[in-house]
Amino acid sequence: MRSVLIVEDDVIFAQSIEAHLAKEGFEVEVAASTFAALDRLDARKFGMLLVDIGMPRGAPSGLSFARMARIRDPQAHIIFLTGYPELVKHAEQFGAKVFAKPIDLAAVAAEIDRQLTA
Repeated sequence: MRSVLIVEDDVIFAQSIEAHLAKEGFEVEVAASTFAALDRLDARKFGMLLVDIGMPRGAPSGLSFARMARIRDPQAHIIFLTGYPELVKHAEQFGAKVFAKPIDLAAVAAEIDRQLTA
């Protein structure tokens, strides 16, 4: 399943990731909040969840979202994005790959492909 859910509150950044991944042949959806992402997960499964760790106040963090996503789908593949280097350690403890912003879109696409075909 080459489907990716991008969970990113920066709309322009999310659109650039979406465009690149679509060009690479992935089916991509974007959720601008963890609340919207949970709704999407209730509607369908995704091969990969590409999740920003930092979310606006009042919404679950990307790490909290990932825990909830794993309850819904224990086999969910998750990659985290963060602009806060101090959060990388927390995400790595979750057992997921982490890309620090600014990200290399080609490297992210390659990692998604690697995980989905492993």
